[in-house]
Amino acid sequence: MIKTCIKLLAFCSIAMSVFTACQSDDVDNDKDNNIAQHIYTIKAESTAAQDSTIRSRVLAVDVNNKKVLHSTWAAGDKLIAFVSSDGTSNNRNSYWTISADKSGKGSTFTGQIAAKSNATVKATDDLCFFYPGAAVGKSIQPVTETGKDNDKPYHDEVDHISNLLALNLTLQDGTAETIGKLYDFQYKKVKPTSVNGSTIDAKIGDMKRIVSLWGLRFTDNNNHILTNIDSVYISNIKGSDVFDLSTGSFVTDNPTDESMNIVVTPPTGQKVSSAGGKYTYISLLPGTYTDVLIMVYVGNKCYKKEYASITFDEG
Repeated sequence: MIKTCIKLLAFCSIAMSVFTACQSDDVDNDKDNNIAQHIYTIKAESTAAQDSTIRSRVLAVDVNNKKVLHSTWAAGDKLIAFVSSDGTSNNRNSYWTISADKSGKGSTFTGQIAAKSNATVKATDDLCFFYPGAAVGKSIQPVTETGKDNDKPYHDEVDHISNLLALNLTLQDGTAETIGKLYDFQYKKVKPTSVNGSTIDAKIGDMKRIVSLWGLRFTDNNNHILTNIDSVYISNIKGSDVFDLSTGSFVTDNPTDESMNIVVTPPTGQKVSSAGGKYTYISLLPGTYTDVLIMVYVGNKCYKKEYASITFDEG
């Protein structure tokens, strides 16, 4: 295999989504064995922070400037809704979610939430919201700590919901659309502003993006644009870890849970290409990384680029 060098044009994209929750008039009065079920209805009015000309929450590339990614909500987009105090001990097998009622820059999210063991939700409780809710079972898995290796914790998947989420970004296809669906992880924790009967009023405000978005273009040593790229391999950047909904941070000192590579392979029947100003988009976990190696495979050739040190911030 022939190895040579590539030149990269890169940028990091920052975006934020804004939510404001308002009180719902809906009340759930279902009873089981004469015991009130403490299931609460949430309604949240959401306004995306970016341009609304692209009518989909999926990240989309600006037609005039391919460095710019637009996002807005699509009907049916889901947020995980979780009661923080439930920790890892809620036996429910699927997360409660709230969903966008319509497409557009602004949308109303509605759904339900409940605490473990039929406990009441109080105004002093912390509620956690995480996007994308539809990625559970794909790039998101609930986990619990199952042991320690040299005093360092490790986690395994469980069949019930948990405040610990294993996030996996190691296999991507380089498109903004797929990042928007599976890897654009965003989070917020708030307390209810009020709890009235079976209705929760909460102001979610700004969601916090907990990943970095990296846009790459590839050229050879002579500044010739690379096309027909079969795959891209990036080593020594973090592609997986465990996020704690209750603390709003990643678990620390858990190397067994961390993968230090990301592989980009295009959708079936397609190639990665930098022609026409196109970028290859990657979502990764923030941090300062050393000895980062990017390898681009085109047929029987391997082009490479190395970074002695590079830093990625959230957002």
